[in-house]
Amino acid sequence: MNIEILAEKLVNYIKNVCKTSPYSIVSLGPNCYPKTVLTRTGLMKRKKQGQPTMPFDLAWYHSAKYITEFLSTDFDNFLVDLKYSEYSGSWDTKINFSHESYIGPTEKHRLIQVYRHRIKNFRNELKKTKPILFFQVLKDEKVGEDCLNTYKVLQKLCSERKFIYVVID
Repeated sequence: MNIEILAEKLVNYIKNVCKTSPYSIVSLGPNCYPKTVLTRTGLMKRKKQGQPTMPFDLAWYHSAKYITEFLSTDFDNFLVDLKYSEYSGSWDTKINFSHESYIGPTEKHRLIQVYRHRIKNFRNELKKTKPILFFQVLKDEKVGEDCLNTYKVLQKLCSERKFIYVVID
């Protein structure tokens, strides 16, 4: 099946689900593409429309397994080993923070503050009771996939809460 047709069917399905149920939608990266797709299709509001930014929205994870790791450890070691890359002009670790290139090499504390807030937004979203749709796009083979492990972690995080985990590869 053509990827465009599949994507269109998925968007229509999600829109129909969201009309009948008040779902939360959360991007699980591993880059900014899922958040971009969700906002451009109107499935998710933009930040200026009141949608809180979360830790997987605007960063590039060098491997999908890091997303699973951070979810399973409640973001322990998320902001450890940050180094500023003169090459990319942004902060980097297991994650590249290129969307925060406005945060310079002497402002590590500022990046930490921004992402602590985004992690708090994610935790607050998990506390809600309405169903949640997690959306991930694995379009780069270098990132790998960790879908089964991510799903198992999401089961633990959501406990009794209904959720859907959608992965496009």
